[in-house]
Amino acid sequence: AKVEEVTPRAAFKGVAPNWFVDIAAAGLDPGSHYHLCTDIDGNATMQGGSSGIEVFVSAAIVSTRAVQPAALQHVLIECFADACSEASVARLAMSCDDTDKDDVADATPWSELRHHTSIRETLFSVDLDAAKLNVGQHYQLCVDVDGAAGHRRAGALGATSGGLGSGGAPLPARGGGNFL
Repeated sequence: AKVEEVTPRAAFKGVAPNWFVDIAAAGLDPGSHYHLCTDIDGNATMQGGSSGIEVFVSAAIVSTRAVQPAALQHVLIECFADACSEASVARLAMSCDDTDKDDVADATPWSELRHHTSIRETLFSVDLDAAKLNVGQHYQLCVDVDGAAGHRRAGALGATSGGLGSGGAPLPARGGGNFL
């Protein structure tokens, strides 16, 4: 099956084993997941394909850097363009991948985002109950831009210091996402 290219090809940069690639992500849909495809030998004899890495295109920048282990922790979120809506939901979790049942227990419940159009069209906030989370633990702010009824999966806004969540690498890596 032919894979649809949604971004222009980009060359790897760096020195083994530390490679990176700059991707022109302007045309990608914020709040969506994409497969990172590679062609190891460029346009030579080997055919390109999925690298097995999934990339989450961030829908927002998180303004809040930390929360207390208590109820009603207010988190500010600056959404890109029309990426967030009244249907968007968020939570703090070890991983944004809901299929990882071990991490779901160590998370806040999903909460709806509130839109603050009177301040700025792109400003949202969410109040999270972090009372049962562990002090000193790094959590990801998981956002599902189209809510539970939508077709998109949640993704992390910023990577934690404990590594990337199993939901994929956030892109662009702006804002941060370390909590508690």
